[in-house]
Amino acid sequence: MRDVEDLTVKHRRSRLTEKPMVVLDGPFSKVTEVRNRLGPFLDSLLQDTVPTDQLASLSLTEGNTVVASYSLCDGLQVLVCQGDITKQKADALVNAANEDLDHCGGVAAALSKAGGPDIQSESNTLVKYIGKIHTGDVVVTTGGNLTCKKLLHAVGPVAGKAGGKEKLLLEKAVNSALNLSEIMEFKSIAIPCISSGVFGVPVTVCSEAIVTAVKEFGSQEERSLSRIILIDNRGEQLVNNFLPVGSYSSFF
Repeated sequence: MRDVEDLTVKHRRSRLTEKPMVVLDGPFSKVTEVRNRLGPFLDSLLQDTVPTDQLASLSLTEGNTVVASYSLCDGLQVLVCQGDITKQKADALVNAANEDLDHCGGVAAALSKAGGPDIQSESNTLVKYIGKIHTGDVVVTTGGNLTCKKLLHAVGPVAGKAGGKEKLLLEKAVNSALNLSEIMEFKSIAIPCISSGVFGVPVTVCSEAIVTAVKEFGSQEERSLSRIILIDNRGEQLVNNFLPVGSYSSFF
């Protein structure tokens, strides 16, 4: 059992089902924030009896809070973090890019600003020579001043402009980023909640797509990639209003 600020996280097995279970205890704002951010992800991992034998140490990494850590097949570690991707250390950072690689808003603007002018410069050169990047595709540029080896630009779908295929296209984008990292023999990758910001795709759709892609990748053998970091900087925005106000215990 470990405390992160006012939140207590306990890892147990249910007396009724003997399945792994995580218990969150603490103030409403903390519990609901973590429960609603991580619930769909953790529920999906447990459905296929993915090993969750230990909840790793909750700690701060470059100002980012690691709120959960799970081990998938063959030791693939998935960290769920709340914080700033521009401060995250990983071999590859994923940018939520548009088809023009014009890093003018949201995560893209933040990464481009933190990484310096070389990121936009290389992006402009790529588009000049190969044209617009198709939705679901990923291209690579320098990470500039960011703490990564490369910046992967994943073009996610825009709500209402994908013909109802937002989830499939987002799965493709995440899979492309993971597979490209594997080809480049990277050990770690950090992925934001692509398309959930200015592109307007519902967070639930985005999280389902990311989980599906991670699970599919996790089923592969002989991987070089050993750590996947899912990171987002939003908190209270994602709290559901139907939970009671006050201290609340969440089981998932």
